Amino acid sequence: MVERKKDLNLLNLVGFFETVGKLKATARSGWIEAGIQKPESVADHTFRTVIICMIYSDLEGLDELKVLRMALIHDFPEAVTGDLTPLKKTRGSEKKENEAMNQILSLLPEEDRRKYLTTWKELSNGQDKRGKSCEAN
Repeated sequence: MVERKKDLNLLNLVGFFETVGKLKATARSGWIEAGIQKPESVADHTFRTVIICMIYSDLEGLDELKVLRMALIHDFPEAVTGDLTPLKKTRGSEKKENEAMNQILSLLPEEDRRKYLTTWKELSNGQDKRGKSCEAN
């Protein structure tokens, strides 16, 4: 039997799932601006990103788990901030995005929070080939 994490708070965990679940109802703003009647959600986009990253990581011999983790979390902040097109992103919005990620991940046990924050930082710095594969689509 797996030992339960000492700092696991089930209410926080439910809050985490509720928060990231909002991505299913968050429409991609670029599609809205383009006049698309039924735009995809951020979660729809994330699903396709994960599939692309899975294949790409296999083709390039990258750490598949790391790449998939990056793909899955890359738009978490949008559950709080909403979706911004690249043209609308500013230093201020980047700060809000980082604050949103910290807020979301604060609902997880410490060990997991640290792991995902490290992944987020690797993805955000834009220098990692694995992260570039997530951001490219």
